[in-house]
Amino acid sequence: ELITSSGGIASGTIINNGGEVLVSSGGVASGGIVHSGGEINVSAGGSTQSDTLYSGGIINVFSGASVSDVTFSMGGTVNVYSDSVDQLNVSNSGTLNIYSSSVASDVTATDNGTVVISSGGAASGTTLSYDGTLLVDDGGTAAGTIVNNGTFTVDAGGVASGTTVNGGTFTVASSGSAVVTIVNGGWLMVNSGGAVAGTILNGTMAVHSGGVATDTVVSSDSWFGVDDGGILSGGTYIASGGTMELYGATSGAGIINIASGATLQIEGTTMPTNVISGLSDGARIDIVSLASVTHIE
Repeated sequence: ELITSSGGIASGTIINNGGEVLVSSGGVASGGIVHSGGEINVSAGGSTQSDTLYSGGIINVFSGASVSDVTFSMGGTVNVYSDSVDQLNVSNSGTLNIYSSSVASDVTATDNGTVVISSGGAASGTTLSYDGTLLVDDGGTAAGTIVNNGTFTVDAGGVASGTTVNGGTFTVASSGSAVVTIVNGGWLMVNSGGAVAGTILNGTMAVHSGGVATDTVVSSDSWFGVDDGGILSGGTYIASGGTMELYGATSGAGIINIASGATLQIEGTTMPTNVISGLSDGARIDIVSLASVTHIE
């Protein structure tokens, strides 16, 4: 065990299984190499920087401490407790855990790196690229996320706002919610019990049975599919060149507005209960009698 306190600097320390570096107020750890079973623990007033984490290596950052410029090499984990972290690049199967009262700002997850926002934690300005993952758990929040290529999942009780999807997959799971989402590419998936509102669709979106979509705009060359049992609320607007497919009966009081040049396709034997309005020359409604089609593939 190595203890670094006020004025002390631990530089280039190699921490193996069972080893630990404790950095307290005024202390600095720099350039540490943390192997499986090793730890750097940074308490209030302490800081660690330019460390390299291998699989099984851990950095714990507590309230009032700081961490910067971590290199994830084949894994490793940074845990942030009641503190903030910014501009970390979580890569190479590394993991960043943001716990209650903690905030991650302008973090990038790439090359199978994972960011997990737990209850009471928050993320702002996260960017996902090259198979990066962001998971927002119950009670966590994420604002301003950019999904270029990877997986963003909002689990039960999680909340996302201001998300931009340029590629990859954004999934809103049961009891999760997302507001003001722009989909330019990739997929937006709304599972049973999940809810989205204020979505601008320039790509692909699917609402499964029990999922809720409120105030959706389906732009040109976009596709919006709703499973049998999906729920539409507010208004859904299908612009010219946009397509919406209903796979069976939908519910909710949402109005479907169809512009000239737009397509609404209804599959199954049950017509939707929603009001369909705005029909004009060039708008198209296709009714396909396929009783066996009840799910979006």
